[in-house]
Amino acid sequence: MKAKRLEVLVDDPLARRICAAADAIGVTNYRLLPTIGGRGAHGVWRDDALTGATGKLVFVTILPSERADALVAAITPLLDDYDLILSVSDVEVVRGAAF
Repeated sequence: MKAKRLEVLVDDPLARRICAAADAIGVTNYRLLPTIGGRGAHGVWRDDALTGATGKLVFVTILPSERADALVAAITPLLDDYDLILSVSDVEVVRGAAF
């Protein structure tokens, strides 16, 4: 089955809004993955639970094209305001019945 994989790098507190947007359009499967650190437009960052620095998560879902388009439309207004990174890829799902 052909589908879309959507990934969003998001600050931990904002992840609830991404999940709520997914829930509102009927996305039934997604994951929130923790991150350790990285480098972006504002330099190097690292999740630091010791100092209370805000951690980042990666929201990942695989869904049909129509739902992917709807979720991208729902998330797009947040991209610039919160420096989110959103990517969408074409994928082939082996167990298509799960979706």
